[in-house]
Amino acid sequence: DGVIMLEVTDNGVGRKMAAGEQPKMKKESISTKLTQKRLEHFRKTMKEKRISFEIIDLFEWNDVTGTKVVMILPYKKIYACLIS
Repeated sequence: DGVIMLEVTDNGVGRKMAAGEQPKMKKESISTKLTQKRLEHFRKTMKEKRISFEIIDLFEWNDVTGTKVVMILPYKKIYACLIS
């Protein structure tokens, strides 16, 4: 339908537990914020509302079982011709 879904699942301790294990730093990680801003920019410039980015905490019986990240991006097939 003109989009591609990228999904990454991590079976680690989860975001909350991982944040608690790290020593407190004065610097704030900005990778998630930058990714969200870039996708918002693409959403506006491409006029494509289906672009999205979601982080999902995974649980099983109230136990954290990991994290899943899902991105939906526009996809366009590009056909190339081989000239002999």
